[in-house]
Amino acid sequence: MDNLLLETEAELDKKYPSSDGIEMGESDLHSRWMIFLAENLRYLYENHPSISVHMDLFWYPVEGQPAIRRAPDVMVLERPYSPRKSYRQWQEADVIPAVVIEIISESNNDSEMRARRAWYKKYGVKEYYEFDEEEKTVKVWLLKEGKFVQQKVSNTFTSPFMQVTFSWGGEITATMPNGEPFRTTSQIRHDWQQANLREMTLREQAEVERRRISEQAEEKQRRLRAEAEAEQQRLKAEAQRLQSEAEAEQRR
Repeated sequence: MDNLLLETEAELDKKYPSSDGIEMGESDLHSRWMIFLAENLRYLYENHPSISVHMDLFWYPVEGQPAIRRAPDVMVLERPYSPRKSYRQWQEADVIPAVVIEIISESNNDSEMRARRAWYKKYGVKEYYEFDEEEKTVKVWLLKEGKFVQQKVSNTFTSPFMQVTFSWGGEITATMPNGEPFRTTSQIRHDWQQANLREMTLREQAEVERRRISEQAEEKQRRLRAEAEAEQQRLKAEAQRLQSEAEAEQRR
């Protein structure tokens, strides 16, 4: 048996760490964009158990090669959500990330971004996006026949996988498949709270209705038992009356 199959989860965590120990200082704008995109995409897929969204999670595409890794700013997986320490592709039915989004910061240069694009192409990312927070633009590459093809678009693009539309030209905006704009984290959390409140209210209403129906059923059963007992008493009394009349008739 392959020795790799015998490694414990703790050993795998050590071999494929969730961090490289290097602190990367990101601007507030960079961090806000990561959270903004990730939270909205999680909201989009909250009712899709087979899709999950991750932020700054190490992706290891090759078993036994822990040096081959990337931590995309935002990554969309066609895999159920779990609190992963890292994404080890061979443990996930060998599913390649469907979408990767990188936020370009001042610290990123052209050669670095070319290297990232080459890496994501090599390991099969279907859709790759670069958000330039300074230029206020979005660049898009789609994987077609093993090649990354940059999409020649002016200022708007709809993701084939997510059906999310990104627009730019002054400001970068994003809209859901239903046309609603992406919202701030506080707005999303408010919506989740309201949805949870509605769900709790519906559960309480269902429980009240269940109890009402149960009480009605119990009351009906009590009434039927009382009617049955009364009928038994009537029949018993009638039988006794008839017996008394028969006995009296015999004595004559």
